[in-house]
Amino acid sequence: MKLLYIIVGILLVSPIPVAWSQPDPTAGKAIYERLCVSCHGADGRGGRMARMLPVSPRNLADPAYMQGRSAEHLFAVIKDGSAAAGLSNAMPGFGSQLDDQDIRNTVAYVQTLAEAQPAPPAQAEAEPPADLRIARLQLSIWPEYDDPRVLIIVRGELAPGVAYPTHVTLPIPKDAELIGAGMISELGELLLHPHRVIPGGASDSLEITLPSPGFFAELYFDPFETSGDAKRFGYTFEAPHPINQFDIDIQKPYTASEFGTEPPAMAQETEGRDTTYHRFAYRDVAAGQPTTFTVSYVKTDPRPSVPKAGSPPVADSPASRGPQDRLLLYFGILAGVTAAYVLGTLLWIAYRRRRAAPTSPETQPVPLTAPSVPPPATPAAANFCSHCGRALDADYAFCPGCGHAAGAS
Repeated sequence: MKLLYIIVGILLVSPIPVAWSQPDPTAGKAIYERLCVSCHGADGRGGRMARMLPVSPRNLADPAYMQGRSAEHLFAVIKDGSAAAGLSNAMPGFGSQLDDQDIRNTVAYVQTLAEAQPAPPAQAEAEPPADLRIARLQLSIWPEYDDPRVLIIVRGELAPGVAYPTHVTLPIPKDAELIGAGMISELGELLLHPHRVIPGGASDSLEITLPSPGFFAELYFDPFETSGDAKRFGYTFEAPHPINQFDIDIQKPYTASEFGTEPPAMAQETEGRDTTYHRFAYRDVAAGQPTTFTVSYVKTDPRPSVPKAGSPPVADSPASRGPQDRLLLYFGILAGVTAAYVLGTLLWIAYRRRRAAPTSPETQPVPLTAPSVPPPATPAAANFCSHCGRALDADYAFCPGCGHAAGAS
């Protein structure tokens, strides 16, 4: 009997390996359609959210890619997220929503996507399609906006009929500082996307890979031909593809005067007190057609129109002011110095007078004493006749009642 108890105790405390159920692709399909289809698509080639992501989802229907990914690798990506496997952080982990068996079922279904569908033929992307057109392109040229240089902003959208992914090419000045480039989502968000700068002759080219029609680019460059208060520069944009609608706005620096463009602006628009745009609009611009602008103005204030985000405020100084402002500043400083001098002189004179004044008993302070109070009067004693007891006045010599002498016994 003791031996039986020992055997039962050993079985109870000894670890028993847990046998996982065989992965069920049918159960995994239900999970995939609930959690994965919006990004990866029903067939694994990409869903409706794919274009809005900074990194496109993997093509799960690509046999070449899927054959190089083991079930353990797919399990780790689904459970802990793509970043845990050394990939981008675009895909979150689902370990908090699914248990290990659910994840194994999902892996089993994902592996069927590449087996069921042939991979699409590979397309070379070395050159953009010959029929690529830009439906709308907005070019903004803002000199000394938040930087002493010129800010260039490009917003565009490709015309319908383009197969994605593709890429668009934009001309940029040589030695320009590229701030960012990428895609514009359906919600209007600017999302950084793969891009590269290709060196050229007179200018360079910016190539942006696009999973959707919208694109953007922002950069700074220094084109100024003159120094000092009189500013002048030129800028040429050569259309990389045919453009259906091409709009340009050139912003006047806030404190600039004598602002002008060549060619003259087709329209001017003022927003608020300081912001003025000189606008141009062109239609059906052919690929390779250059559009050149020359901008000139006078600006005595070296500061940009607005502070750059994250930069400390620029200290105010006489050099950054106009002539009238500098004159007012100098008068204010002179008035302050004069007032301080006069006040100091008056205080010094008062101090010397106090030191020089003689001291005398009349000038000494008189201590206060309590007022003298007369002692209280002693009330007079009552007077009576000693013979008959009649009350007598103080000046009576005899009692009027009995004739006895007052005060006699």
